[in-house]
Amino acid sequence: MPITDAKTMARRLRADLSAAGVEVTHSQALELVAHQHGYKDWNSMAAAPIVAEQPPAAHSAIPIFRFFDLTRTLEFYVDFLGFTVNSRHRFDNHSPEYLEVEREGVRLHLSEHYGDATPGSATIIDVADAATLQRNLVAREYRFARPGLETQPWGLTITIQDPAGNRIIFLQSRTSKAERVEGHGAPIVSEITVPVDAATAYDAFIDIGRWWDRRLSPEPATFEGVHVGAVGEPVLLIHRDAQYPIGTVTHAERGVRYSQTFTLAVDSEYPTTLSAEFVKAGEATLVRLSHGGWTAGNAAERAKFTEWPELLRRYAATLRD
Repeated sequence: MPITDAKTMARRLRADLSAAGVEVTHSQALELVAHQHGYKDWNSMAAAPIVAEQPPAAHSAIPIFRFFDLTRTLEFYVDFLGFTVNSRHRFDNHSPEYLEVEREGVRLHLSEHYGDATPGSATIIDVADAATLQRNLVAREYRFARPGLETQPWGLTITIQDPAGNRIIFLQSRTSKAERVEGHGAPIVSEITVPVDAATAYDAFIDIGRWWDRRLSPEPATFEGVHVGAVGEPVLLIHRDAQYPIGTVTHAERGVRYSQTFTLAVDSEYPTTLSAEFVKAGEATLVRLSHGGWTAGNAAERAKFTEWPELLRRYAATLRD
């Protein structure tokens, strides 16, 4: 649907609700229209590319992992990772046990039988939102693991070892839903040198609300700032009557590097990546910004991201205030 039609629908919806005694803001009306059309939020609808649906796979593979201690294995897979037990089997009370567990459509087989699998094996499980999963796992306070979120060239990963030494790797892949576009995937890079040390340059950079251009927000007239969370937490555009997520923090090392996923003006199902590196340059600091992660799902939007040099100049100006 053309965005102009969607905005017209939002205005009509707001007027109809007002006539019925229900008041909503224009931003809330836009979100309601987006939800009615099956999108996560207005930002996703506004940037939605036309992507052909892939037919579901006819078959799937099921890994088999060896285990030795049933109690600890169930604590890990069920209590910690959130799998459910589909089936359990043993030939008699003294025989090894065999289990099938499942989590969000992913099935694993766990076996005590000698020869079924080799301890120390690994499997990769695709996930849509690694940052949220990592936060949820840490919150469960599992005594044997506190998994982190790692940024790899192929995506965001969470690696956890089970009690038998098998590795579960949750992967939010940069190419899980779209092939990388040949010739259109190069990051957009912009640099500026600021007359402060790297730590000060870093602190000013993550105070994004001070230098962000309100015109580059969903509702410029109501823009109030930007909230940057800790690693694994969202980055939000703050408006007077709404908050718009534009990514998730993936790395935060003061004076060295900051990175996040970036979904402003692209479909949140196909996030790009944004990173800033801080390099000592004599008494000053070189700030190198890179906007990458371009795939077939978002490359059509790449050409419109021309504002980074001006945004970096606005950022540098805050260090002279």
